[in-house]
Parts: sequence; C-alpha cells; structure tokens
Amino acid sequence: MNITHITFNLRTGGAETMMIDIINRQVLTDTPTLLLINEGHEDGLLSSIAPEVKVVQLHRPQGSKNPIWIWKLFSAIRATRPDVVHIHNARALGMLYGPKPFHTVYTYHCINDVNRWSRRADTLCSISEAVRADVENRGEGLSEIVFNGIDAGAITRRQERGLGKPTRIVQIGSLKHEIKGQDLSIEALALISDKNVEIDFIGDGPDREMLEHMAAVLGVGKRVHFLGRLSRKEIYSCLGDYDLALLPSRSEGFGLALAEPMAAGVPVIASALPGPLEVLDGGRLGATFPAGDAPELAKAIENILASYDTALLRAAQAEDFVAKNFDISSTVKAYKEIYKRH
Repeated sequence: MNITHITFNLRTGGAETMMIDIINRQVLTDTPTLLLINEGHEDGLLSSIAPEVKVVQLHRPQGSKNPIWIWKLFSAIRATRPDVVHIHNARALGMLYGPKPFHTVYTYHCINDVNRWSRRADTLCSISEAVRADVENRGEGLSEIVFNGIDAGAITRRQERGLGKPTRIVQIGSLKHEIKGQDLSIEALALISDKNVEIDFIGDGPDREMLEHMAAVLGVGKRVHFLGRLSRKEIYSCLGDYDLALLPSRSEGFGLALAEPMAAGVPVIASALPGPLEVLDGGRLGATFPAGDAPELAKAIENILASYDTALLRAAQAEDFVAKNFDISSTVKAYKEIYKRH
C-alpha cells in the first residue's frame, strides 16, 4: 500500500515524533512517503526517518499566500500514486481544495486542535477519547480513536532498587509552561520538605529563561537542571535512571511523555486531565493531582517518596499496561485497518 503522509514542518513535538514513529514502522509492510510542505526542518528529526522512506520537500516559504503552492502540493501528491493520504496538520488539509482522487485521513493530535477544514477529510481520527470528545463537542465531525504508541521495547527499564540519592525526577516536554506546566514542577520542588530531590527537564522552548529565573528565585536553582533537546534514542536510554516522572500539563490530549517513563517502570505523577487519565487507566497506574495546583503536586511527590515500594508495584503494572495497549505496533495496525477500509 502506498501511504503519503503530509505535514508542514518537522519541529520537535509530540505530533511530529509520533508521525515519524508510525512511518518508520510502516516501511516494514508498506510504502510510505513523507511530504513536507514548508521549508525549515530540524536536522535531528529528518535524520531519524528510516532511509527506506521517501521524503519530498516542497520548500514553501513560511506563510506564503501564493496559490501556486496548492498546485505544487497536488502535483507532488499525485506523483506518489497514493492509496491513502494521511494528513497531520489542519492547515495542510486546508490546502486540499476541490475533488480529490485519493482517500484522505486526518489525525487530531491534541486538545483544541481546531480544524475548520475537517469536512475535507474522508476519515477523521483522534489520538484519545479525550481528543475525540473535544472534536465532537466543537461539531467538527465523528472521529475514530487510534491511540498514540511508543516503541516500548526500545526503552531502558529501571533496575530493581530503592530511591536514589539524590532522588531524581524527570519531566519531558517543550518548555512552554502554560501548556506543559514546568513552573508547577519547580514550585512543587520548592514546597516539598525533602531537599535531596532534583528535577531534570528534557526539552527546549521559549520559556527556558523564565523557568531558570523562577528556580533561582525559589531557591532551587541548583536542583533544577535543563538538559535541552535530546534525541528519542537518548531519552529512551536514560529513562531508567530516574526515580519519578512528572506530567503536570495544563492541557494534554494524550501523554507520550507519560507513557514512556511508564514503559521504563518509573513511577509517574500526572495532572488529572482526561488524556493522561486514559494513559493511567483511569488513574489506577499512577498518582494524579488537580491540574494547575502546585501544592497538590508537592503532596503527591511527598506521598510517593514516603511509600516508594508501593509506587514501584504500581509502576510494574503500568509497564505491562503500556506494552499491551500503547505500543507503536498497535498504532500502526489500527491505522492500516482504517486505510484498508476505504
């Protein structure tokens, strides 16, 4: 089957890395092509694409209104001779005017992924029940759930041990605190009584300077470490070194950065939002706290540290749950069934 994936840019983010993981698995059984509309991509993401995948770059200038790019996009799609076109960006779907001689699938990758062009897609998909409910509440159409997946087998597992000294906490995600809540993690660190606890932030973004300043003002600057953007391979190799992982997002449609430490057998704490709760099987497999509430996050951290053996037992159940429900092979299989149906 010829599958053409379309997006605008390759920039580090959950939707982009998820798309690449899917494509890299599809080469085992199908012929995927990745069509990139805009110019400007991160070399690290481009290099992570399997060499068997054909990558087509149109090099459209960011924000161009020239209608020639619509013609170029259709020409590029037709050249791939697709059985299905899988679109991962709402604006890309918006460029597909008129009748299309191919079946189109559009995936909603997050909450509030407003898409006024949703009717142009033949099939809509959502990455979680929370995202599907959000899409339908906005009246954008009915969508099928295809859960995000991770390469669980590639993640280094946490070794059987108690808490490390110092206790090491990790949070993965773009440094955009109004969405990902790194400020809540820093405030919680300052509130907990155990001063032998450190946090590593993996990721980069516009709020790094603000977060560094916040940590310094709260007196925890030496215990907060910004590791910058790491490759997926680097992240997967180090997750087992941590004692606890946080996902204190204020908005989250699913939570790959939650499923990954769960696959490593690391205890987790997440905001009690619909998306993360699905990953945690309703909250059974990890601790939760009210979104945006740093004091409650601090209490959740202290509770886990006080009963860490119990947290490890729950983490072992979480590891099995992720392997069975959120492995990338299941994601690819679900999309293949949708492709074949049309």
